[in-house]
Amino acid sequence: MQSSLDPYLDGKSLLHNRDPRAKLLVTIVLVVAIVLVPAGKWETFGFFGLIIISMTAIARISFVRLLRRVLVALPFVIPTVILLPFLHGGEVLWQTRVSGWHLTLGSAGLVLAASITLKAMLSALVMGLLMFTTRMSDLLRGLDKLGVPRLLTELFGFMYRYLFVLEDEAHRLKAGRDTRYFGGVMIGIRSAGHMAGSLFLRSYDRAERVYNAMLLRGYDGTYRSLNPLRMGRVDLLLILVMVALAVTISLVARWL
Repeated sequence: MQSSLDPYLDGKSLLHNRDPRAKLLVTIVLVVAIVLVPAGKWETFGFFGLIIISMTAIARISFVRLLRRVLVALPFVIPTVILLPFLHGGEVLWQTRVSGWHLTLGSAGLVLAASITLKAMLSALVMGLLMFTTRMSDLLRGLDKLGVPRLLTELFGFMYRYLFVLEDEAHRLKAGRDTRYFGGVMIGIRSAGHMAGSLFLRSYDRAERVYNAMLLRGYDGTYRSLNPLRMGRVDLLLILVMVALAVTISLVARWL
């Protein structure tokens, strides 16, 4: 059974079969192009949305499923943009006084807040699509081949790999807690504290054993695979098309 922490969806689509380096470069290009769109260019945001929906259809992935997965990023965006409508000028849409503070809701701030929210969600959709169509092992090899410092790829790899170990340990602790839990708020809080401490100690002990096992097997930080990465003509064509499309949309958005 696939863990809820792993977003990858197995498939044989045109997007699944692409070289991870090509998908990484396309993702970077799209995210940069989305971030550089001027505030209030709703048609441009719509074009990028259509591109993402089209890529999702090519990958044979439900767009609703992808959207549900990335909506978890929205709570991190709201605290950042919630004050923008009151801090920027523009046409006054609403105003009031609260404890001596004069609050004015401006149209320019509202447009800026909506634009930043759209940029965050579109960027999250692009990165989510990358995770849905690329195995983490291939993604790490792609990052390594693109020249990302090996220390970073190792840290990403360990973090991803042992999230599942921590998840398994947490499930075991929860199952044990549920067999002994008889209700009560204070008992529940105390039990959660004991679980957190036990999880830390078990994780530390597991890390020591894993480290010794890796040393015995001669691990040197190199990612090895029986399936070498190959950048084909279709991969190069994908990069060229997406770069040209992103640049064209961005330039048109700035000129119009």
